Amino acid sequence: MRDRGGSGRASARPGSKDGAADRAGGVALVSAPPGPLAATALLRRLVRPQPGLRGRPQAAARMPPAAQREGGRRPVRLRLAFVMTCKPPLYMGPDSITYFSTKTIGEELRRDGRVTWLVEFYANWSSDCQSFAPVFADLSLKYGCSGLKFGKADVGRYAEISEEYKVSSSPLSKQLPTLILFRGGRELIRRPQMDKKGRAVSWTFSEENVIREFDLNELHRRGRSLQSEPRDEGGPEPTAELPLPEVDAESKKDK
Repeated sequence: MRDRGGSGRASARPGSKDGAADRAGGVALVSAPPGPLAATALLRRLVRPQPGLRGRPQAAARMPPAAQREGGRRPVRLRLAFVMTCKPPLYMGPDSITYFSTKTIGEELRRDGRVTWLVEFYANWSSDCQSFAPVFADLSLKYGCSGLKFGKADVGRYAEISEEYKVSSSPLSKQLPTLILFRGGRELIRRPQMDKKGRAVSWTFSEENVIREFDLNELHRRGRSLQSEPRDEGGPEPTAELPLPEVDAESKKDK
């Protein structure tokens, strides 16, 4: 239907489908306020991706379905997984610690029966070992002397050490880290302890607990006396002369 002025343009009625808008270069010119249904259809035509055009509609069409459901945002699952698996950095500070290998640990522990060794069995992948590393390093600087020495053995790297000293490197065993006190190559005290079923008893690896459980103050006092006692290289291997630290098999805190 043409208007009386003879302009040749069709008159549009509000809400009609065929006369609601004219197209001019892909842009809709609305002659009258459309109804809800017409506005929805018009919006779909404007946003619909067209071949040969570059813009956000095509970029959105190339996104994976998960990203389109999230409003065009890329998935962040990989980013969150990286944050969750990120480990604390390895301790690189000062210490007075001897690092053992499979060949050196047995020989060094049995070299002098007068020397007491406190050895930490650890693994680099264990977050508990990495958290305890600065504590153990600080203890080695405070209490290390001629008669009391500190050492570390990586059971994650040396499987032979793990088997010989019965320290499992499995995350399910909950045995890492493990502290063992040696004298003359003989084990005296171990933390954490193992119950009858072979499970590790929960124990807090704090500086106060290590000092109390292993009686480091007394061992340090007696170990310093070895500095003024020269060892007879030609004589037989000396036996353990220092008394054992008086530590109960199960402390009050463990009970």
